[in-house]
Amino acid sequence: MRDWGAVLALTGSGRGDRIVTQDLALNVIVHQRALDFTPGDEYSYSNSGYTLLSTIVERVSGR
Repeated sequence: MRDWGAVLALTGSGRGDRIVTQDLALNVIVHQRALDFTPGDEYSYSNSGYTLLSTIVERVSGR
């Protein structure tokens, strides 16, 4: 998955330009149309996985 911050920067709005909520980051993630590369071919750090993980934990735990 692409890093949500990098995708947001493509819109001309970076992380420092506004308060980025969990909902905004999740919205950026779910609207991605493609991956940066085929899984297993390359490696690139992405905060998107951590954002998705925290959303899953919140929903499962109710906290």
